[in-house]
Amino acid sequence: MQKISPWLMVLVVAITALVNPLTINAQSTSRTYSLSADNQLIQVQDAYAPVDVITNEALQLPEDMVIANDLLYIIDSRARQVIILEKDGTLVNQFGQDVFMTPTGIALDQASNIYVADGIAQRVFKFDPQGNLLQAFERPTSPLFGAKTPFSPVKLHVDVRGNLYIVGEGSTNGLIQLNAAGEFLGFFGANSVATGLIQTLRDIFLTDTMNARVFSNLPPAPTNVTMDAEGAVYTVTSALTNESIKKLNIAGENMLDNLYNPVNPIDVTVGPQNRFYVLTSEGIISEFTRYGVLLFNFGSQDTTTQRLGIFIRPTAIEVDDDGILYVLDAEGGVIQRFSATAFAREIHAGLALYEDGRYQESATYWQEVLNLNPSFVFARNGMGDALFTEQRFEEARDHYQLGKAYYGYSQAYWEIRNDWLQSYAFVVVAIIIAFFVFRWLYRRFVKKPTKATKLEGASSNYDFLNPEPTSNLKMDLRSLRTVLTRPVDVFYEITIGRIGSIPTAMLIYGLLIAIFVLYNYFTGFLFNPQLTDSLNILFIIMLLIFAVGLFISMNYLVSTITDGEGTVKQLIIGTAYAFSPFLMGGIPLIIMSNIFTYNEAFVYELFLLILVLYTLFLLFMMIKEIHNYTFWETVRNIVVTLFLIFVFLIVAYVIYLLLMQIYDFVDSIIREVSLRV
Repeated sequence: MQKISPWLMVLVVAITALVNPLTINAQSTSRTYSLSADNQLIQVQDAYAPVDVITNEALQLPEDMVIANDLLYIIDSRARQVIILEKDGTLVNQFGQDVFMTPTGIALDQASNIYVADGIAQRVFKFDPQGNLLQAFERPTSPLFGAKTPFSPVKLHVDVRGNLYIVGEGSTNGLIQLNAAGEFLGFFGANSVATGLIQTLRDIFLTDTMNARVFSNLPPAPTNVTMDAEGAVYTVTSALTNESIKKLNIAGENMLDNLYNPVNPIDVTVGPQNRFYVLTSEGIISEFTRYGVLLFNFGSQDTTTQRLGIFIRPTAIEVDDDGILYVLDAEGGVIQRFSATAFAREIHAGLALYEDGRYQESATYWQEVLNLNPSFVFARNGMGDALFTEQRFEEARDHYQLGKAYYGYSQAYWEIRNDWLQSYAFVVVAIIIAFFVFRWLYRRFVKKPTKATKLEGASSNYDFLNPEPTSNLKMDLRSLRTVLTRPVDVFYEITIGRIGSIPTAMLIYGLLIAIFVLYNYFTGFLFNPQLTDSLNILFIIMLLIFAVGLFISMNYLVSTITDGEGTVKQLIIGTAYAFSPFLMGGIPLIIMSNIFTYNEAFVYELFLLILVLYTLFLLFMMIKEIHNYTFWETVRNIVVTLFLIFVFLIVAYVIYLLLMQIYDFVDSIIREVSLRV
């Protein structure tokens, strides 16, 4: 066998590189992510695998694509023509080079007529399936369109009636709607204007003319548009961080709530089961259910090398009836195809049954998914729904809890609680009746109240026979209950030293911290979405101590210049007593959270609101009585105190930034010296 010269091999490789400089590396470095129960992206099994690459020498700078009739319809802005390919890359037709200027968008109607958006030409061109020009839609002449509104079509979609939904560059009013004859129907799906404190102040103090001239705050125009078979319109807006993806009904209202928003979305397409896919400029592909639940997030970008599964400059995404994804890469002039893995197919199969209401049939698929990945939230909640329909409520509750499905957990827990009450209601009622009977008998025959006891209970904690101020721990703790009904008396007795001491106040603060820790760790699942394993309880305790200390110190400083009579000691003790509602109601609140479901949530929330409002009321009364203020003097003191706290925090934050800059400066000097030495 004749040996091949190595120089000949080098020459062949060099010629090949010159003829086809784009090389495809079959290795994919993309990872797949999904949302955890805490709405954080976590890595999961690969959902889609790159299959192959479709190429054709006619592709130069493809900008948009649509799939219909097993054909790929592509618009190329550099070649300035429509390119129709078969799925294997075979060229079927190309046309429009003598018509377009810079085409960027393409769409088809029900009759396979082809529509092309050309922003530079300021027209939308309509061709028949063979490529013959039928019509050119120009700028609408309707007064409703606006004399100064730009008409620069960049993307578009055509519905079943032949109406055009056009994305116009700089069209802040939303999508431009034209009927089949080119008549203007109106704007649709405009984005909302971002509002904030600064913009609110501008709206208050500046006229509309001044706002328009100096501070332009216009909503961004949509980036791309598509529509599903049910008539819902999908838009993506790369300039938005919230609601960058919208699913609009016929009234233009967004039907997606709490949606995961990818950064810089540039295209959206709808596939089987109305699952929709969003492509970002960074090459990230996100797959959502029809209701906007994120299933998968995958893809990557590399601006230097074209590799399978990695994009240089992605511009469009489409999906065929078989669920195969097609991603258009403008810079490489290629189309990459992705197929679902076995993991994704299990999820899609379960999702199809689940969305059809066949929960029990979907359980087989959800269980298989959970065997592969126990952290996949959608499968966890789907399994919970399946078990709930089978009336296996305890198992369903456990799945809902792991998947953070609060509503499902509430429903399952309600059924469990209802079964328990039906089984033990008689026992519970009997125990309650027995408790009250025993309590009455004990008070009637064992512990008869004496005259002195009655007098003590009726006369607060003040001993008229011994008017000298005295304090003991028993009296101090008993006053925690008295302050709820007679706050003026208790705070007055604090000022004369009869009630309260620093050790007692420290004990009360310690009990409050203990109740706070118990609240964070033992509040029921439905009313405590915070993860205890990610909760830095020590930091929060220190923050609470700092907040109380800051309030006391700032209030004392204000009182010294507003004729307040209270001392620091009295403020420390009085503030501790003002938190007595939480000291008395904290444990019952925790118990309620573990008993109630969302059906009784209003009782829990009302009780919590009462605790908060009553604590604020006691703080107000404490400041008033300890400093001997009138009502309006107390209001002024509190307002100035809050303002002083705000100023203190601002100054502390500025000092922190300055110290961090000094630290970075010193650190950079030390690093520089260490490198040179």
